[in-house]
Amino acid sequence: MASHPPTSAPAGSSSRLATLAFVAAAIILFFAVDLAADVLARISIRGQSLELAAREHLYYASIQLPGTAFLSLPYVGLAFIGLPVLRRRGAVAGALFLLCGAALLGGVYGFGYQQSELSMQARHWTAAALTMGMMPILSVPVLLLAFGVRLLATWGRPSRRAG
Repeated sequence: MASHPPTSAPAGSSSRLATLAFVAAAIILFFAVDLAADVLARISIRGQSLELAAREHLYYASIQLPGTAFLSLPYVGLAFIGLPVLRRRGAVAGALFLLCGAALLGGVYGFGYQQSELSMQARHWTAAALTMGMMPILSVPVLLLAFGVRLLATWGRPSRRAG
C-alpha cells in the first residue's frame, strides 16, 4: 500500500521554523549593524567615501570569517535570550525585543569601531585589534539587561503564542 505524505506539518515544526527565523533575523541585524558601525567610523575618522568604507568593511569581514563569527555571538545570544518572549508574547513583542537589543548592541559596536579607528590613526595597532576583539565581551551588560527584560516580559501567563 502506498504511503501518502502528511497533510499537516508535525507539531513542533512551526516552533522550529519560528526559532530559525528569529535567529536568522538576529544574524541579519548583526550584519546590518556591523556594516553601519564600521562604515560610519571609517567615514567620520578616516574621511573615506561611503563606497570605499563599505567595500573595505565587506572585504575584511569576508576574509576574517572567524572574527566575523565571533563578533556575531552577542546577536545570536540575544536571539536565544529573546526566544521565550517570542513564544509567550507573540511575534510583535519578539521583534520589538530583538530590535531594541540590537540597537543597544549597535551602540557598543559603534563605540568599538570608533575607538578602533582612533587607535589605528594613532598607529596603536594592538589597541585597535584588542578593541575589536573585546566588543563581544563588552556586550555582556547589554545581554544581562536583555535577560532581565525577558524575565519581566515572560512573567505570568502567556498572552499569545508565535505560530
